[in-house]
Amino acid sequence: MAEGKSLGYTVAKLPMLLAAPAARAAGGLAQRGRNRRRLKRARVLVPPIVSRIARQDPAATGWQLVKVMPTVTPVIVVSVGDRSRPAAFLKIPESSEALAQLAQTDLLIALVRQSVGDPAWQRLMPEPIMKSDEQFDGAFFAHKAIHGMEARAVASRRYNADALLRNAALTINVLHQHTREEVVIVEEHVDAWFAPLVDLIAVHGSALEAEQLSALQARIRTKMVGREIGLSTIHGDYHLGNVLVDFDGSVTGLIDWDHSTTGWPSGIDMATLTFWHQRDTTGAELGDLISAAMRDDRPRLFDESLALSEPQAIGDEQFYRAVIELWWVRMISKQLIGAPEFGDKRLWWRRNVAQVLGAQR
Repeated sequence: MAEGKSLGYTVAKLPMLLAAPAARAAGGLAQRGRNRRRLKRARVLVPPIVSRIARQDPAATGWQLVKVMPTVTPVIVVSVGDRSRPAAFLKIPESSEALAQLAQTDLLIALVRQSVGDPAWQRLMPEPIMKSDEQFDGAFFAHKAIHGMEARAVASRRYNADALLRNAALTINVLHQHTREEVVIVEEHVDAWFAPLVDLIAVHGSALEAEQLSALQARIRTKMVGREIGLSTIHGDYHLGNVLVDFDGSVTGLIDWDHSTTGWPSGIDMATLTFWHQRDTTGAELGDLISAAMRDDRPRLFDESLALSEPQAIGDEQFYRAVIELWWVRMISKQLIGAPEFGDKRLWWRRNVAQVLGAQR
């Protein structure tokens, strides 16, 4: 069987070529329909928001709707300003739950900016302009636009991908170190990390899969309980698509903090960074890559990135595997909470959930 090698990993290409395109095509159709509906709503909602901002800041006068961003969460994200150079981003919740999440993210961003006192690093984060979160009707959050090129888009064309990944890892490690708290892991930590997926498997999965998840949870307890590690604030969706760079590859911005949270190992961000890049460059499903990682076939840059935040764990295979498994738990939970329809997509479920649960050891 043909094999592809890049960045220190090996994956079988045939299964992904057969199955992944169909699943992505179906997901793409649903996303395009969602984008069309949101564009119609944005054309109605954005002008009065811009007028409200302009009353506070006359520089916003004349801002126009530039683009509606694709998202899987119930939030309309649009850029506004001059069509040649957006000045701000607006986030408009489509549900009361989304409003609560945006308010929580807004608070967390403020706390992160306070925790990381370096002004140069603070400039990488969204800077609030205005918000209206008192009630769902009319709620919005506005942030200044951060300019730069999406690192994912230039990784294979203009810059060395390894260098971009290492630079991104060094950048987010500043956040991890400033918010790090040394903690001895207890069972309650593991149970809290698993709780959302336990509930989701009960809804979407089988009895066998519930048993397999319970067994995985028990193994994570064995690997992690009693171990002293650092728990940090994490970005939560830290792939190269959320990292902006300039023409020399320096990081100019970190965007999309909607999944940021506290109390997780910093390795979660490092896993997102390296495994999402692996997915983008191979076309494989994440479930295929995680299953391969369970067989110790993982990107070497994951090991390098994790060593930044947990140098005492270098070479500790049990810890490395536990972080990858925890990342999978969080990634699947986030996907199913943000887009519950994936629970009914049998091909996606088989490749990303059933396969990984069956590969545990």
